[in-house]
Amino acid sequence: MKVVNEKPPIWASVKELFDFDEKTTVFTYGDTIYNPAGVHISDDVIAHEMVHYRQQSALNIWGHFGPVRWWKRFLYEPEFRMEQELEAYKAQYQYVRTRGINREALNKFLVGLAYKLSGNMYGNVIGFNEALRRIKKI
Repeated sequence: MKVVNEKPPIWASVKELFDFDEKTTVFTYGDTIYNPAGVHISDDVIAHEMVHYRQQSALNIWGHFGPVRWWKRFLYEPEFRMEQELEAYKAQYQYVRTRGINREALNKFLVGLAYKLSGNMYGNVIGFNEALRRIKKI
């Protein structure tokens, strides 16, 4: 995947529909991670975004249109959005979990992920406790 310090093609729609931090949020569109603020992207976030790349690729028709189809569903289907993000947050958690981080730090990381998944950024599609339980579940 390549990383570009630009706004993604779906910027206007995402900005209209969701409350997100423009200084830290990155977006995957096809094989590109869009990093509008040019922030450092950690390896666990790369693992998260790789899941979105695979998800988008799975919706390709004749090798095309996967990102367009994925983003349309992501923007307008809350259940789809939750499922896609849950899979990505689980991968992000597993990435960190396998790096030998101590239990307390791992729990703090998990709480942060659950807070993001259950928050305004994704339209409050899942409660915090449910997000916590489902991200942790292997």
